[in-house]
Amino acid sequence: MGVVMHLRIRSAGPRDKLAGGLCLALCLALGCGDDGLASTSGDSETTGSDTEGSVGSTETSGETSGETSGETTDDADILELLQAIPGVEVVERFDSDADGRFFEMTYEVANDHDDADAGSFGLYMTLIHRDIDAPMVYYTTGYRNYFYDYEVELSRIVGGNQLSVEKRFTGISIPDADWTKLNAAQVAADGHAVVTALGTIYSAPWLRTGASLGGEDAVYHHYYYPEDFAGVVSYVSPFVLGLADGRFIKHFSDAVDADCQTQLEALQVVMLSDFRAALVAELELQVTAEELTRIGGHDAALQTLVLEMPWNLWQSFGLSACSELPIADDPELSVEELLTVLDGLTGGVAGVTDQAFTGYQAYAYQAFTQLGRPALPLAHLQGLVDDDYVDLETGMGPVGVPLPFDPTFLPALHNWVATEASDIIFVYGSLDPWSAGKIDASENPGVVTYHAPTGIHATHIQSLSADEEAAIEAEISAWIGADLGLLAPLDAAPDIRVPR
Repeated sequence: MGVVMHLRIRSAGPRDKLAGGLCLALCLALGCGDDGLASTSGDSETTGSDTEGSVGSTETSGETSGETSGETTDDADILELLQAIPGVEVVERFDSDADGRFFEMTYEVANDHDDADAGSFGLYMTLIHRDIDAPMVYYTTGYRNYFYDYEVELSRIVGGNQLSVEKRFTGISIPDADWTKLNAAQVAADGHAVVTALGTIYSAPWLRTGASLGGEDAVYHHYYYPEDFAGVVSYVSPFVLGLADGRFIKHFSDAVDADCQTQLEALQVVMLSDFRAALVAELELQVTAEELTRIGGHDAALQTLVLEMPWNLWQSFGLSACSELPIADDPELSVEELLTVLDGLTGGVAGVTDQAFTGYQAYAYQAFTQLGRPALPLAHLQGLVDDDYVDLETGMGPVGVPLPFDPTFLPALHNWVATEASDIIFVYGSLDPWSAGKIDASENPGVVTYHAPTGIHATHIQSLSADEEAAIEAEISAWIGADLGLLAPLDAAPDIRVPR
């Protein structure tokens, strides 16, 4: 979310380098890497190959119709138990790297939870099953289920089962409904239906987690259905107020390195003044105008790329990237060098094409109608940026769909977290611009917020101090009523580009 493509996380690739060889490890909030599970070209794609006979994706060669592969007596019939839930379709996969039995499922949920006659659709989920009596960790990305069989940090902390649930209007989880049925209440009701159904099997405590937009959805679920979970861990999640939240402008003056930010802003100025025509010409060589209709052409694309540079540096790289930046007033500065910076920090013009935008319509719709968008520092770019400049979300939204903004939801959510909520842990990276969207819950003992001082959007519990990590684990232990094992090192998460 945000005013430019500044919130996107991209897959690392051959072009993702700054001059000097800085590898751009653009990651999700729980880590980064390449596990081969997730495509990186858009939210609308599904995991693996959609082959006949499969639930959602992957090869059919790994399915079973009831074999237990030597599991214990207690766990041997988990497939049959899942199959017995009305509305569930389930396939067990044996080609997964999951630490436990692994299942792909769809569960029928209402197209519209306010209309019992509106029909239903299949919500795609994946399940790592360890023990029927272990805690269940419910995870969301905020997008399609690209985590698939990747085990998130909270699951490893509690040694639990993990259910990864896709969001409506993404991936293959598409309701037969109009866009107005994409809002926090409907998404939370989907989740509540899932918890109610699978809770008939898994009676141990349920925990909710997610990162960024997925972490927001975790909190929204807890807001609407606080009895569903014993606790929530929300990573790097912004709760944006309005369509131009000024808290984010303040972040760039107060929370990041001043010298680095000054240099970034100087580069923005030269890119949109002395080098503007040359950079636009280079972009024209890379993509045609027909590929940029949603954003408004090559010059608008350049503005968007330039505006997102500081955001992406602080979101995805942090201080380490500052030393790789060229000097804006260097007389030897070249178009090629500036293109390298743009490609390195933003992924380049391919990311603002119509094709790239199509997969993120659900994200943009929510940003415009309910979840808000940050404001960016623009004072230094007076006369260089169009008054009605086209930012990323403007191009990403569904074409021709009305986008009325609800100004009431996020203030109400802020108030609830600050005064009434309980059993929530927030984890933020202090350099990450999205941390400006945190909620001040300092007066509410039921909510605790932690910050990694040099953390970015990949911050997780293991990014914190040993004392803070121990305090979090003690809180989680109290939630589930059991001691926790030692936390193993965090593995690489699927490496995929998402807006937030």
